[in-house]
Amino acid sequence: MAPLSHDVPDGVFGKEPLISQNQYLVQYETLLTDDESSMLREVVGAIHVRPLPPVIRVAEFRVCDEVDAYANDGWWVGRVVDGKEGMYRVFFDCYGCSIWYGVDELRIHQEWEYGRWVISDYHKCTRLV
Repeated sequence: MAPLSHDVPDGVFGKEPLISQNQYLVQYETLLTDDESSMLREVVGAIHVRPLPPVIRVAEFRVCDEVDAYANDGWWVGRVVDGKEGMYRVFFDCYGCSIWYGVDELRIHQEWEYGRWVISDYHKCTRLV
Protein backbone atom coordinates (compact mmCIF):
# COMPACT_ATOMS: atom_id res chain seq x y z
CA MET A 1 0.00 0.00 0.00
CA ALA A 2 1.12 3.56 -0.59
CA PRO A 3 -0.24 6.91 0.48
CA LEU A 4 -1.78 9.14 -2.16
CA SER A 5 0.21 12.16 -1.11
CA HIS A 6 1.37 14.83 -3.51
CA ASP A 7 4.05 15.90 -1.01
CA VAL A 8 5.90 12.57 -1.01
CA PRO A 9 6.99 10.68 -4.14
CA ASP A 10 5.43 7.35 -5.09
CA GLY A 11 7.26 4.10 -4.50
CA VAL A 12 8.84 4.85 -1.13
CA PHE A 13 6.35 3.13 1.11
CA GLY A 14 6.25 0.24 3.55
CA LYS A 15 3.51 -1.71 5.27
CA GLU A 16 0.90 0.37 7.05
CA PRO A 17 -0.85 -0.85 10.20
CA LEU A 18 -4.40 0.41 10.58
CA ILE A 19 -4.48 2.67 13.67
CA SER A 20 -8.14 3.67 13.39
CA GLN A 21 -11.00 3.11 10.98
CA ASN A 22 -9.86 6.06 8.89
CA GLN A 23 -6.09 6.25 9.43
CA TYR A 24 -2.93 4.25 8.81
CA LEU A 25 0.52 4.62 10.31
CA VAL A 26 2.93 4.65 7.36
CA GLN A 27 6.62 3.83 7.69
CA TYR A 28 8.52 4.63 4.51
CA GLU A 29 11.09 2.17 3.23
CA THR A 30 13.49 4.74 1.75
CA LEU A 31 12.71 8.13 3.34
CA LEU A 32 14.45 9.19 6.54
CA THR A 33 13.42 11.63 9.25
CA ASP A 34 14.87 15.15 9.04
CA ASP A 35 17.71 14.20 11.40
CA GLU A 36 18.28 10.96 9.39
CA SER A 37 18.15 8.87 12.58
CA SER A 38 15.29 6.56 11.49
CA MET A 39 12.82 5.76 8.74
CA LEU A 40 10.14 8.43 8.32
CA ARG A 41 6.73 7.55 9.82
CA GLU A 42 3.48 9.49 9.53
CA VAL A 43 -0.27 9.04 9.96
CA VAL A 44 -2.17 8.99 6.66
CA GLY A 45 -5.93 9.09 6.12
CA ALA A 46 -7.41 5.90 4.67
CA ILE A 47 -8.65 7.85 1.64
CA HIS A 48 -4.97 8.46 0.73
CA VAL A 49 -3.91 4.80 0.77
CA ARG A 50 -3.90 2.51 -2.25
CA PRO A 51 -1.95 -0.59 -3.37
CA LEU A 52 1.40 -0.19 -5.09
CA PRO A 53 1.11 -0.12 -8.90
CA PRO A 54 1.63 -3.43 -10.72
CA VAL A 55 4.98 -4.04 -12.37
CA ILE A 56 4.71 -3.71 -16.16
CA ARG A 57 7.63 -5.00 -18.20
CA VAL A 58 8.78 -2.69 -20.98
CA ALA A 59 11.10 -3.52 -23.88
CA GLU A 60 11.83 0.14 -24.57
CA PHE A 61 10.45 3.63 -24.09
CA ARG A 62 9.73 6.16 -26.81
CA VAL A 63 9.90 9.94 -26.98
CA CYS A 64 6.81 11.49 -25.32
CA ASP A 65 6.13 8.43 -23.10
CA GLU A 66 4.99 9.46 -19.63
CA VAL A 67 7.17 7.61 -17.12
CA ASP A 68 8.06 7.47 -13.44
CA ALA A 69 11.79 7.86 -12.80
CA TYR A 70 13.34 6.56 -9.58
CA ALA A 71 15.40 9.34 -8.01
CA ASN A 72 15.93 10.84 -4.56
CA ASP A 73 14.24 7.93 -2.78
CA GLY A 74 11.03 7.90 -4.81
CA TRP A 75 9.26 7.82 -8.16
CA TRP A 76 8.81 11.13 -10.01
CA VAL A 77 6.57 11.70 -13.03
CA GLY A 78 8.26 12.90 -16.21
CA ARG A 79 8.26 12.53 -19.97
CA VAL A 80 10.86 10.86 -22.21
CA VAL A 81 12.42 13.49 -24.48
CA ASP A 82 15.36 11.51 -25.90
CA GLY A 83 16.75 8.01 -25.88
CA LYS A 84 19.80 6.09 -27.07
CA GLU A 85 21.47 2.78 -26.23
CA GLY A 86 19.16 1.91 -23.31
CA MET A 87 19.40 5.38 -21.76
CA TYR A 88 16.52 7.85 -21.68
CA ARG A 89 16.45 11.56 -20.99
CA VAL A 90 13.38 12.41 -18.90
CA PHE A 91 12.00 15.94 -18.58
CA PHE A 92 10.29 16.92 -15.32
CA ASP A 93 7.69 19.68 -15.74
CA CYS A 94 7.70 20.47 -12.02
CA TYR A 95 11.43 21.30 -12.05
CA GLY A 96 11.94 22.40 -15.65
CA CYS A 97 14.92 20.11 -16.11
CA SER A 98 15.82 16.78 -17.68
CA ILE A 99 18.02 13.90 -16.46
CA TRP A 100 19.32 10.73 -18.15
CA TYR A 101 18.18 7.35 -16.70
CA GLY A 102 18.78 3.71 -17.49
CA VAL A 103 15.78 1.60 -18.43
CA ASP A 104 15.92 -0.11 -15.01
CA GLU A 105 15.29 3.26 -13.31
CA LEU A 106 12.07 3.93 -15.23
CA ARG A 107 8.57 2.52 -15.21
CA ILE A 108 5.40 3.27 -17.13
CA HIS A 109 3.41 5.95 -15.34
CA GLN A 110 0.07 4.72 -14.02
CA GLU A 111 -2.82 6.63 -12.46
CA TRP A 112 -5.11 5.38 -9.67
CA GLU A 113 -8.64 5.73 -11.09
CA TYR A 114 -11.85 4.35 -9.63
CA GLY A 115 -10.06 1.80 -7.47
CA ARG A 116 -7.60 0.45 -10.05
CA TRP A 117 -4.34 1.34 -11.76
CA VAL A 118 -4.66 2.65 -15.34
CA ILE A 119 -1.85 3.13 -17.86
CA SER A 120 -1.65 6.62 -19.30
CA ASP A 121 -2.79 7.10 -22.92
CA TYR A 122 0.74 8.26 -23.68
CA HIS A 123 1.92 4.61 -23.67
CA LYS A 124 -0.05 3.28 -26.61
CA CYS A 125 3.12 3.17 -28.74
CA THR A 126 5.39 1.76 -26.04
CA ARG A 127 6.36 -1.88 -26.53
CA LEU A 128 5.27 -3.96 -23.56
CA VAL A 129 7.04 -7.27 -22.93
